[in-house]
Amino acid sequence: PGANPDQIRLSYTGADSLRVDESGALVLRAGGGELRQAPPVVYQQVDGARRQVHGRYLLHGAGQVGFALAGYDTTLPLVIDPVISYSTYLGGSGDDQPIWSDVDRAGNFYVTGLTSSPDFPTTRGAFQPDFGGGDGDAFVAKLNRSGSGLVWSTYLGGDAFDVAVGLDVDRRGNVVVTGETTSTGFPTTPGAFQPAFAGGPSDAFVTKLNANGSRLVFSTFLGGQEAEGFDVGFISFFDRHGNVYVEGDTGSPDFPTTPGSFQPTFGGGPGEPGHHEAREGYIADEAVHVERHEGRVHVGRRHVGCPAARRRIGGATRTTPACSASTAPRGSRRRRSTSTSS
Repeated sequence: PGANPDQIRLSYTGADSLRVDESGALVLRAGGGELRQAPPVVYQQVDGARRQVHGRYLLHGAGQVGFALAGYDTTLPLVIDPVISYSTYLGGSGDDQPIWSDVDRAGNFYVTGLTSSPDFPTTRGAFQPDFGGGDGDAFVAKLNRSGSGLVWSTYLGGDAFDVAVGLDVDRRGNVVVTGETTSTGFPTTPGAFQPAFAGGPSDAFVTKLNANGSRLVFSTFLGGQEAEGFDVGFISFFDRHGNVYVEGDTGSPDFPTTPGSFQPTFGGGPGEPGHHEAREGYIADEAVHVERHEGRVHVGRRHVGCPAARRRIGGATRTTPACSASTAPRGSRRRRSTSTSS
């Protein structure tokens, strides 16, 4: 009480531009991508009840952002809340690890990752409502825009170990995921590029689900036959024509490549970046990130990748990609390649 909120400033450095859009969200543009911070939630507790106070962002120039507030009781505490649209658990009785997420134009939230829970929440009519077994299955789930319920949720895996690492959503709501599998019975589709497990410790997989999560549009293994060669997909995304791109790592000298590609033969070593649809570079990109500290916000670029990590999953120690929605690079829109610390 008695403090002047007009003195509050958030200082943004590294952003190419700042603006407030028609919804009241603060839009930061940097590195060819955009970050959106929802309008502030401002309120007071009056007689035991929360009373909303209208507030909006106010640009002051030179990367400075403040708040414009409607009238309120200056004798009572005023809360300008960090914006959380919603927060929810999602999991069962085992280990559940989200790795990548995305949001569609309607605000629905998609998440994929790894679960060892035989009771992970799935929905009626989902492509794979039951746990496939083994040390873990991938999962793909879609939550509604308020986070109050699952639109659909499915396992994706066979009887060994399966983890989904990358995810993207197209304009029609179809979902493509990629990751790693050691399951010879991982679900694939007739006519797929590689319908059978190639061999070695693991294969990558690329799977496209329809918009209601009930059917595979296509699903394929992607890997070589080398006994010591691992293959894992890290990033998947659609282009505007609906083609699917995937990037990952391979230790297979016979990983499938195409004539005329930039590097059609294995370069040697224990493992190197593997690329389908010929994307240049390693699993890395310039990812936009945000750091908050004592009222200052930095927006910049960093070089990020997907190292391997040893994790205890489903009673076994597995080497899985250490990518997450906050650290992994983004393929096309980079929407989720943000990290926030407070």
